[in-house]
Amino acid sequence: MKTFKIITFQVVDDEEIKTIDIKDGLIINKEDMKGTWLIEAFTSLKYYDYLRDIQQRKNDTEIRVVITHAQNDPASFYIHIRGIKQIDGKISILMEGHLKKVPKDYAELLLKDLVEQGLNGAHLIDTFRKKMRYKPKLTSSGNEESSKQF
Repeated sequence: MKTFKIITFQVVDDEEIKTIDIKDGLIINKEDMKGTWLIEAFTSLKYYDYLRDIQQRKNDTEIRVVITHAQNDPASFYIHIRGIKQIDGKISILMEGHLKKVPKDYAELLLKDLVEQGLNGAHLIDTFRKKMRYKPKLTSSGNEESSKQF
């Protein structure tokens, strides 16, 4: 097994990316035959109802986490919340999931979207670098979907 520290935690929900402010978090690659990962995040009690709603869903939920260093690209997972516990006015969320494969043509789709937005030169390069880091969700036509802070 390999363990990594979580730097950022986001939920992809209803075509939006919602950032969950975490106090601390770990992600563990179980290195089993199923490719299972365990994720635990420690966060504010204000997210309890939202995360409880996600826990009760039948389908897995997509999340994105940046691990180890803020400069790393986010990794996307399909998870199910296995447990939520209140601890000293905060909550601990235990999730289990599998790594989502990013389409190989993601960079091309993103670049196409940025060019269609009229970006060019240094601004295009700077925006492309930033978006490749955060990898916003793109529609099948290559257009970026909305993102918001929770």
